[in-house]
Formats: sequence, structure tokens, C-alpha cells
Amino acid sequence: MVTANLERDRIRSAVIKYKGLTLDEIVEKVSKELNVKDYDVAKVIYKMLEDGEIRLVDPNEGFLNFLLYHAIWFFLVLVIIFGTIISVFLNFLPLRYFFGIIFVMYLPGATLTELVYPKKEDLSQLGRLAMGIGLSLALDPIVGLFLNYGPGIFVNTSLISLTLLTLAFSLGALFRKYSNYRLLKEVEKVEK
Repeated sequence: MVTANLERDRIRSAVIKYKGLTLDEIVEKVSKELNVKDYDVAKVIYKMLEDGEIRLVDPNEGFLNFLLYHAIWFFLVLVIIFGTIISVFLNFLPLRYFFGIIFVMYLPGATLTELVYPKKEDLSQLGRLAMGIGLSLALDPIVGLFLNYGPGIFVNTSLISLTLLTLAFSLGALFRKYSNYRLLKEVEKVEK
């Protein structure tokens, strides 16, 4: 027991010495320096994190890093939109049905939900799913009504209008989520 505590104390002091490095780098350096397993070092770091001795800081600050690491949903929306566009023009029915159902019945409402509720804790995942479907069922007839009094309701006009609407909601949600992310980073800097 005493040896385990001595080992933990040695790992703790080595971890504090390498402050400012990434977690992987710290685990690698400390395990080599003290000749212990990576798992044991990671376990001690996790315990220090739980006890509040250390804090892990996300190094991603800029918009590009936010987009790559915290906004994967945006790329998924783009994939579904472009998959729908390609499947409509290729006229491959199984793919068209798959992407079309998601594109029409879920995506417009889901992106509007992300715009209105940008924080994860604002709404549960089940609530987001239900609101995504419900809002899509409300938005699609409104788009159809505008198309009826405009260029007409055709596959291409419906595809273009729903694509523009979904992209507008997605970009708005991306901006709001990034604003919240930056605000959270500023609060963390002030608390230091």
C-alpha cells in the first residue's frame, strides 16, 4: 500500500512537471521517465482530474478547429444534402428514398432545432429528435405553399428550396454554437 502511494506521488509530481503538454504526451513522457505502464499513469491522471487537482483544457480555439472537432453534425448535414441531390439526379430509387425521407422528414426541423437550442443541455436527444420531425412536418407544407404561388411545386424547386432552407438553418446554428463555445472559453479564462 505504501509503495502504491509512493508510486502515485511520483506520477503526480511528474505530471505537474509536464504541465502544458497534451494528455498523450504527458502519459508517454511520465511512463518512460518512471518506467511504469501507460495505463497506470492514465489512471492517476484520471484520479487527479476527479479530485480537482488538475484541469484538462481544450486547446482548440479558432473557428476552423471548432468546425473540425465540435461541429461534426454540420458535415453530416452536408453529406445528407449532397447525397439527396445526387440521388435525385441519378434516379436510383432505394438511395433516393433513403436520403429523401431524412432530407424531407427530419433535416429541416433538426437544423431549426439546433438553431433555437444550440446547447446540448437545453434539450434532450429524444426531444431534439421529436422536434426535428415535428418541425419538418410543419415547415415542408409552408415551403410547398410558397412554391405553389411561385415557380410551382416540382422536384427541382422543392429540392432547391429545402436545401437553401436547411443550409440557412445549419449555418445559423453553427454560428450560434460557435458563439456559445467562444463565450464558454472566455468564462474559463476569467475563472483561471
